[in-house]
Amino acid sequence: MKTYSISASLLRVWEVRLGIYTTMAGGDLIAKVGVGRGTNFSAMGPGTAILVVACDLQEEAPIWWLRVKQAADRGASVMVLNPRPTKLDNHATYLYRYAYGTEAATVLAMINALSAKRPDLGEAAPSARDLSDIARAFADAENAVIIYGSEGLGLEGSQALAQACANLLIATNHIGRANNGLIAAWQDGNTQAPGIWVCVQCPICAWLSNLPARYMWLPLILWLTIQF
Repeated sequence: MKTYSISASLLRVWEVRLGIYTTMAGGDLIAKVGVGRGTNFSAMGPGTAILVVACDLQEEAPIWWLRVKQAADRGASVMVLNPRPTKLDNHATYLYRYAYGTEAATVLAMINALSAKRPDLGEAAPSARDLSDIARAFADAENAVIIYGSEGLGLEGSQALAQACANLLIATNHIGRANNGLIAAWQDGNTQAPGIWVCVQCPICAWLSNLPARYMWLPLILWLTIQF
């Protein structure tokens, strides 16, 4: 049975009514395996792995780009998986180029490199052998964060990528504590805050989104009531 966050749903309705839309998915997974409370990029250095996938971080989320760059300068291991060059490549410990359309398969291949459980990925999928060094470094890190974007992806593709990233974090036990978990580089700066996105198919959102325009303040009032 599917469960939904009422407070996140109410806030999503407020977003929709203000005209803030996204073609990037995965917010439901951020709510489950997002970075833990107390996460601080300033504390990231040796022993931390930061995996950036399907994202030109400098263009899409300049604040995250600066934080990742600074963490790399302090000794964090930065892993960049992208279909094309980006400026973060200059600070990457590991770099891998995949073909467009194989974003999720690339991350799943990292899991395969640690424990081959997905023989169904197909011939087009990247070789687990090619990603073994990255996968092992990620798994062995004391702390690990994944930042995913939507380079060349829509809702379906970004959802699949987010799920693959969540699976990798779970498989390597990098969830549920500070400086570990999943971060989305949302397309809109207003949705960069954790927990602000929720699946547009949520029945609460669907019901409240049909409210007349004169009641558009109601979701925000209800959300504030729940929060405080």
